[in-house]
Amino acid sequence: MGKSRIESPSRRQIIVSWFVATAALGFGLVEKAVGATMTNPDVETGNREKVLNSTENLRLAKQFLEKLGSGASADEIASLCTLDLDWNVPGDPGALPWIGHKKGRTAMSGFVRDSKTMMERVSLDIQGVFANEERAVILGHLQSRINATGRLIDGAFAIFLTFSDAKIASFLMLENSFAVSMAARR
Repeated sequence: MGKSRIESPSRRQIIVSWFVATAALGFGLVEKAVGATMTNPDVETGNREKVLNSTENLRLAKQFLEKLGSGASADEIASLCTLDLDWNVPGDPGALPWIGHKKGRTAMSGFVRDSKTMMERVSLDIQGVFANEERAVILGHLQSRINATGRLIDGAFAIFLTFSDAKIASFLMLENSFAVSMAARR
């Protein structure tokens, strides 16, 4: 048997996830990474408000994931967002309708509705959810098949959420946008 190459998808996914998680932790994000226990220096210094905000942001991020996974309606999921949601999925805006920078809650409802009709989810693995008093980061791996082309998108992703008044105020999803464009284009 030959040695596994660093370019293998599973190894690449691990490396990307590790770099994103390291960057997220560099921003002071706390909570769990696939069962790991982390300490929060804010608890030790008595900054209870930061801890409460971190906990609330983590709860909101998990609520968002639960709604997505439950098959909730597009409008129900969009109701988790502020009316002026700042939506950003960098990439080729002509490849899929939700790619690009948009404003408003309708960006979320459009994403949920369009992704259900345009793609078949093959697998979704949430590898970690991190939160601090300002944001939450969701790390994962997704495999989806584009219905129009039959091509598979297979890659790691990171979703960065910020919150305002217990709602998602901004949504930034980073993924292999070149692979997404190649899979979606005929």
